Amino acid sequence: MNLGSAVVRLRGLSGNVAKRGGEAIQRLLAAPAARRLAGTRAGVCFVVSGGPEQLYQARQWLWSLERLAEATAIDLGGVQLLARHPVVARSLANETTLPVVYAKTTRAVANVLGEGTLVALYPNQATLNFQALAARRPAHVHLSHGESEKVSMISNQLKAYDEVFTAGQAARERLSRHLIGFDQGHCRDVGRPQLDEPRVPPHELAPTTSRTVLYAPTWEGDSPSMAYSSLAPAGINIVDQLLAAGRRVIYRPHPQTGTRDRATSLADAAIVRRLREAGPEHLVDRGPELGWQWDAADECVLDLSAMAYDALTTDKPLVVYRPGRQAGVEAGGLLDHVTTLSGNAAGVVREALVEASGPERRAATAKLARYHFGAADHGSSIVRFIDATRAVATERSAALLAQAAARRTGEEN
Repeated sequence: MNLGSAVVRLRGLSGNVAKRGGEAIQRLLAAPAARRLAGTRAGVCFVVSGGPEQLYQARQWLWSLERLAEATAIDLGGVQLLARHPVVARSLANETTLPVVYAKTTRAVANVLGEGTLVALYPNQATLNFQALAARRPAHVHLSHGESEKVSMISNQLKAYDEVFTAGQAARERLSRHLIGFDQGHCRDVGRPQLDEPRVPPHELAPTTSRTVLYAPTWEGDSPSMAYSSLAPAGINIVDQLLAAGRRVIYRPHPQTGTRDRATSLADAAIVRRLREAGPEHLVDRGPELGWQWDAADECVLDLSAMAYDALTTDKPLVVYRPGRQAGVEAGGLLDHVTTLSGNAAGVVREALVEASGPERRAATAKLARYHFGAADHGSSIVRFIDATRAVATERSAALLAQAAARRTGEEN
C-alpha cells in the first residue's frame, strides 16, 4: 500500500458520497494536487485534523511551510500536508503548491506517517490528532496557531507531543507554571514565523488621511472560560466611538465569530452595517491574509488573543479588552501591562488610545514583545522555525538508526 492509498481510499468512498458531502470529495478527486501525490515521500508532514471551521489555523502556516519545504527539499525531502476532512484538503490544495494528502481512515494516516516521515507538525489540539500520534516513527511537534494567554494554550494534551515549538520565554514559563510535570526541555523557541511573511494590503483598502485603528475582536469561544470576545458586550460602543473620533476603522472579526452565540453574531452584523454606512474608507476584513493590518494601522484595539500578542511587535499603541470574570485570565499577564477596556467600554475608547500612546506604555509593550517572542528582527523567526524543524528531524533520524542497530544486536545475540 503506497502513499497514494490515501487518495485511493478516498476513491473507494465514491459509491456513497452523494449522501454525505459527495460533491466536495468528487471535486477533490479532480484536483491537480491529488494527481501529484503518488510516490511523494516528504520528511515533514503537517497534520490538519480539524474541519473547515479550523481551516484558518492551518492557513496561517502555509507560507512558513513553503519556506521550510524549500530549505529542506534536499536533506529532508520537503513538506507535505495531511488533511482529515475532504473540504479542508481541497481548500489547501487550491492555496499551496505543497502536496496535500486526504486521509480519512487511521490506516491511511499510518501509511502517510510511515516510512520516510521524520517530523509531524500540528497547528491545533484537534481530537483526531491523537490518531496521528499513534505513529511511532516520526517526532510529533505541536505548533499551535499563535501565542496567547488563553486557557487553551495550557492544555495538558501538550504532554502527548515529543516537542512543543513555543514562541518564546513567556510560553515556556506559562506551561511550566500550569502543567504539573511538564518539562521545558521539550520546548524550542521559534518566535512567530507568520510575522516574517510579505505583507500586501488588499486593493479594497482605500487611501485615507485619518488615523487608522485595527479593531480585531476574537470569537465568543466554546465555553465560559474561553469567552474573551468584546463583541457582544462592547463591540458596537467601541466602533461608534472610533467613528466619532474620526478614525478610519479596519474591522477584522475572528473567522468563527457568531458561530456559538447569537448576541455576538448580531453585534458583528451591526458593526458591518455601521462601517458600510460610514463610507468606503472603512474596511471589513475577513480575508485569510494576516500581517498587512499591522502596517496599515496606527493604533490597535484588540481582545486577549494571538492578535494582541502579535501587535506587541509592531510598536503601535495597543488597547486590549479585559473579558468578564468567567474567562480564564493569567495573573500578572498581558492585561496587567497594557491599557485596557472593560464592561461595555462606553465613553472611554478615545481616552484609552491616548494613554496607550504614552512613552511608558510603548516601552512596556516593547519589553513584552521580547519576553513573548525573543529576537524580533524581521526574518529571524522563519529561520528559527526552519532550524528547529531540521534539528528535530536530525535527532529523530539518529534515534531511528540507533534503534535499528540495537535491534540487530539483539537478534544476533
